[in-house]
Amino acid sequence: MRLPDDGHIILHKASIASNATIMITAVDTSGNKRWHIPTNFRNISKVLQIKEQLFILSGGSDNSNGEAGKILILSLSDGKARTYNFKEGKFI
Repeated sequence: MRLPDDGHIILHKASIASNATIMITAVDTSGNKRWHIPTNFRNISKVLQIKEQLFILSGGSDNSNGEAGKILILSLSDGKARTYNFKEGKFI
């Protein structure tokens, strides 16, 4: 995914294990890391981009039934992230 300033977002696993959590890394056009966010997501159900925000919907690493339990809201401009827990009904 391309960032507003021509950098890229890379979604990757924390390790080669099949149940590893997903990491999000932003790189500039030269490939240098700009910011990095570890998540507790093992899978991604949906991704939606609205302007300079990315909404990533997934179950947490403790949720093995595939239900969406959390949404990560990520600013593409600076990498700031907030996670909303649907079960608890609040940001964590």
